[in-house]
Amino acid sequence: MELSGVEFLRRFSMHILPAGVRKIRHYGILASRNKPKLRTQQMQMGIIPKRQQALITWQQMLLQKHGIDIEKCPCCKTGVMIRLMSFEANAPPLALLHQARQQALNIA
Repeated sequence: MELSGVEFLRRFSMHILPAGVRKIRHYGILASRNKPKLRTQQMQMGIIPKRQQALITWQQMLLQKHGIDIEKCPCCKTGVMIRLMSFEANAPPLALLHQARQQALNIA
């Protein structure tokens, strides 16, 4: 179908919502708040929803998709790496934080 530029813009602008209007994607029985009711209704009707696949860790996904085993030593590729300490988001490593608290208790 060929459209003039003006007709294309007219049809395209029909899809733009006015200011202040919120687009509703899921309502009624499909709304998130009705999921328990939907599951109950499915059980009563004998419809068993498919179970979601078990969530896999990022390490397992990296191994499956790219063949990279994050637990192997990057140098010799045979040894196993062991995690000694963890870093939280925007925080010092947990082991260092524990050491700092112990030193503070020993000084006081």
